[in-house]
Amino acid sequence: MLLRQPGEPTTPFAALFTLGGPALFLAGHAAYKALLWRRLPTSRITAVLVLLALVPVCVGLEVPVAVCAALALAVTVAVIVADRSRARSAAREPS
Repeated sequence: MLLRQPGEPTTPFAALFTLGGPALFLAGHAAYKALLWRRLPTSRITAVLVLLALVPVCVGLEVPVAVCAALALAVTVAVIVADRSRARSAAREPS
């Protein structure tokens, strides 16, 4: 639907795939990091909650599917930026 009709209003099905897909990936990656390093990745947990909260918002406001995908991309990029800034600050701190 995103490729064929990007300007169409978001349906519940399209919102679950567009926002739920990245949410599922981030949740799985958060679980992996929690098991491997015994540390809860709060940036990913927050992103999952934001993505899931955006599902009814996008459907209720009938935003275009392309906007829904752009929101998913923005949240995912925010996680990447948060992780990189955290890694840089950890590298600067003396051990």
